[in-house]
Amino acid sequence: MKHVILIFEKFPGCIFQKNILEGGAEVSLMIGLLIGIMVGVLLSRFIFREKPVGSLRVDESDPDSGPYLFLELDRSGADAIYKQRYVRLRVELKNYISHK
Repeated sequence: MKHVILIFEKFPGCIFQKNILEGGAEVSLMIGLLIGIMVGVLLSRFIFREKPVGSLRVDESDPDSGPYLFLELDRSGADAIYKQRYVRLRVELKNYISHK
């Protein structure tokens, strides 16, 4: 640990100070580790987020029957569905029959 203190003392403007390295090296290491884990989790959630393969259109304009569901796939088509175990869809609620 003495060698580490001497190395960091030689760098001008270094963020590590002598009192942190002597007494709280473990604490600063744990804080850095936790910050790294949090950044890694956030980045992985953003990178590996599932993209929708299409939309599910819901038409509830006919009060006598249940809602009509229409599946509209994006340009990737059925290949995107076959390659995945679970898919994500956008839900669009729109009534196509007017009641005037």
